[in-house]
Amino acid sequence: MIKGCQRRTVVIRGDTQSDFEFAYFIMKTEARNGKSESDIINAAGRIIAENTLQNRHERPDKRRAFSDIVKFLAGMLSGGGFVGLIWLLLSL
Repeated sequence: MIKGCQRRTVVIRGDTQSDFEFAYFIMKTEARNGKSESDIINAAGRIIAENTLQNRHERPDKRRAFSDIVKFLAGMLSGGGFVGLIWLLLSL
């Protein structure tokens, strides 16, 4: 339900299983033009769904995990090579 002064505030009450009690959305004055109440509530619900804690802790992207592992190993190898080079130079 859209509530507020001049109908520019959207207040969504969370259910018993959600992570929030209320979500407040302050709308731009020109945002209401041509949109129905259900369109605005659907957009607010989509924003909430994208930003809940459940969605943030989902399975990580496999490509990103692989690239993170590759970056870590490259750093380890370059660091080890640098330490080995210094050790060789100092032992001469």
